[in-house]
Amino acid sequence: MGKLKDALIGAQEYANIISAHELMLWCAHEALTKAINNPEPDEGLACAEQALHLLNTYLMETELCKQ
Repeated sequence: MGKLKDALIGAQEYANIISAHELMLWCAHEALTKAINNPEPDEGLACAEQALHLLNTYLMETELCKQ
């Protein structure tokens, strides 16, 4: 019974990581959309920088998960 519980906990933790990554990508998509559609250059740049930060974080975290 202990092995099953450990496996279920591991699966839940993995699902939480996947959900967090998916949410991060959606937030990056939203920030990029705001950057493209924003008529104010400074605000558009800020949105693009936010999207870049989210994408870099996503890539770093997924690379760490592979190790």
